[in-house]
Amino acid sequence: MILTRLLRTGFGHRAPGKVPPLPGRSVATAAMETIALVLDETVVVPATGQDARDLMFRLRVHHRQLCEGACVAAPGLASGRVTDILRTSGELMSSPVPDDLSKARDHLRSAASAVKDLLVTMGAGGLMCVHQPEGPPAAAPDFHTAHQVLRCLATGYSRLCNGVVLFEDTGYLKPNGEFGPPSRPLPRVDGEVLPA
Repeated sequence: MILTRLLRTGFGHRAPGKVPPLPGRSVATAAMETIALVLDETVVVPATGQDARDLMFRLRVHHRQLCEGACVAAPGLASGRVTDILRTSGELMSSPVPDDLSKARDHLRSAASAVKDLLVTMGAGGLMCVHQPEGPPAAAPDFHTAHQVLRCLATGYSRLCNGVVLFEDTGYLKPNGEFGPPSRPLPRVDGEVLPA
């Protein structure tokens, strides 16, 4: 079956472990593709028990990568709603795929929904960029061009989708604790431009 061959490409039947995303693709993009494949009502997946196990393997890898991303990006922010979702989805990810194909499909849909919920929550919390095209990571030289997910005019700061917090007057703070001066000129309230 074509689907089985596609799913096995690059994954095979390895034991779950730390699997990096394919070059040029982000963790979020790869996860969204698998989620779309499982949740698309017009596509009947899985067609076989092996398809179900392969899809579940992919969802587990995406889940693990998202968990690692949440902890690395901002350990202090990986609390509250994200922690609740990680706990619930972790239980689902660790349970075996049922042998019955219809039960396996239901299990996969639940797992895909849990990964989607985690991805959306992390995106809303600024722990991961879910934009297409993806914004630059916090380590990139152009980190300040990432999408703005929160802006507080009263206190003068913005949070970007890569987890960087930009302060209008004092510079930036990256998720890893690195800070620095403003990386670009920022407009002042009266229209004057602060020097970079």
